[in-house]
Amino acid sequence: MRKLPIGAVVLGAMILALSPTAGQAAVYASARKPGVWSMASAVELVDVIVRRVPRNVIVVRPYRPWVRRPHYGSIVAGIVIGTIIAAAVAGVPPPSPRPDLCWYWADRAHTRGYWDYC
Repeated sequence: MRKLPIGAVVLGAMILALSPTAGQAAVYASARKPGVWSMASAVELVDVIVRRVPRNVIVVRPYRPWVRRPHYGSIVAGIVIGTIIAAAVAGVPPPSPRPDLCWYWADRAHTRGYWDYC
């Protein structure tokens, strides 16, 4: 026996449920006049709005200037290697590499931490 995905089974059941039954098909067939068909009955007319755009419009993508990222040293997983060693050995935060950086402890044991902007 072949297993079908549940989505395919549900989709098939929905299609079968939406198909007309014999009673509904008879109503549609009796409402039409046999042999009469016109384009007006098959096509619905819709209003179409056309807007003209000037030809001298230039579209430019957004531009963000390149900025050098600050360098803190050899970084592994967002943490400077020298800082990991110093914090693990002494248990005190290392001296700040820049005045606008602050030390944040990553755990309660004060063995891991990282530098971030204050």
